Amino acid sequence: MADGSRKLAEGGTKLTSGLEDLQTGLASLGQGLGNASDQLKSVSTESKNAEILSNPLNLSKTDNDQVPVNGIAIAPYMISVALFFAAISTNMIFAKLPSGRHPESRWAWLKS
Repeated sequence: MADGSRKLAEGGTKLTSGLEDLQTGLASLGQGLGNASDQLKSVSTESKNAEILSNPLNLSKTDNDQVPVNGIAIAPYMISVALFFAAISTNMIFAKLPSGRHPESRWAWLKS
């Protein structure tokens, strides 16, 4: 029982310390809000200022690469990919002659 009452007393001390910190923080908050209020009073609230604050930027869009169909723009790329793939495939398929032996020269490969 003595141990429980000791823990209760320690908790009360911590609570008192926390409440003092809270009171200090609230006083600091009140002072900061008062300063902010004083600063806001000096700001003009005309409609021109409100318009400037609500629209700070004017954006415009320009399309430098306009094409009527997207396929026009990607066609050169895909043609080069297809040619590369065809070259690699041809090299792998025709690495040997149809008889299975390696050609002695490019001319021999072409003649076969």
